[in-house]
Amino acid sequence: QLSLKFLQRDELRDFNFQRMFLKPFEVIMSGSRVMDIRELVLQCVDQLIQARAANIRSGWKSLFAVLSIAANDRVEAIVSAAFGIVTRLVTSQSDLLVFDFPEVVNSLLCFAGAGASAAPSAGSGTTATSLEALSLVTTCAASLGSGAVATQMAKQVSDGQQP
Repeated sequence: QLSLKFLQRDELRDFNFQRMFLKPFEVIMSGSRVMDIRELVLQCVDQLIQARAANIRSGWKSLFAVLSIAANDRVEAIVSAAFGIVTRLVTSQSDLLVFDFPEVVNSLLCFAGAGASAAPSAGSGTTATSLEALSLVTTCAASLGSGAVATQMAKQVSDGQQP
């Protein structure tokens, strides 16, 4: 709840308070061995994104770090939940992510690589997630190649929305 309150206000340009404030989610996600805690972190991240995506600026770096860590989780349900968040962001809120395009692609590559390096005993969901992640990387590359990302960046800069 404190994070939601904090994200109600716009972050000033060239400040990284959101990134620092959201860093504990990343630390907990990478350091916890308890599946329930990792699931709770993902639920919190999902709630933050759904409620305050338009206000997030530097916080995207920490949020995508959490999602990238989840991509390599040994529990398929956590990988699937994290990938669902990334998929929703890329397909329906990509305009909010243009200044964090490298983090988006890196996160997708983590999901793609997790499926490629999965143990043979891993479920078929891991392979499917990997293939879907590669498809989204292709979509991102096409968006970048067509100039859509640059156009959106220019529009946001001219509207004074640059992070």
